[in-house]
Amino acid sequence: MTLTVAERAKVLVEALPYIKRFHGQTVVIKVGGNAIEHARDETLLDVVLLRYVGMQPVLVHGGGPEITAMSERLGLKAEFKNGLRITDDKTMEVVKMVLTGKVSPDLVAAIHRLGGQAVGMSGDSPSWRPGRRHERGGWPDDHRRAARRVDGLRRARHAGE
Repeated sequence: MTLTVAERAKVLVEALPYIKRFHGQTVVIKVGGNAIEHARDETLLDVVLLRYVGMQPVLVHGGGPEITAMSERLGLKAEFKNGLRITDDKTMEVVKMVLTGKVSPDLVAAIHRLGGQAVGMSGDSPSWRPGRRHERGGWPDDHRRAARRVDGLRRARHAGE
């Protein structure tokens, strides 16, 4: 979708109260793998813009389509319950491989190409805070975690500046 100059100006005027409110704040943005796959540069350009207007964006991304594709290539069947991936030990290895070896480096490179700054890190990074088990499904083999704090991400972001 391409906006005219007038439409862009209108969007910025409408965004001004939010820019003022969140200036200097860490803003965590969760983007699913499907969203990144379909509108990557547009989404990442918005993240770069947030930094330019004084926010400190932290991008938490998925990679579901690429994880599923790699799992299938390796002969693993993706399982879902209530819309959430069930991640056993073998699938977790694929998740780590895809996210840290492909998706994250690709996103970091794209952000740099778009004029931003980025540092990639995984949930296995030493400064990452442990999360908690996702309770929506309650299955015992699930490795899904939700971050409690982003302190480790803040440290990594500042180290990349």
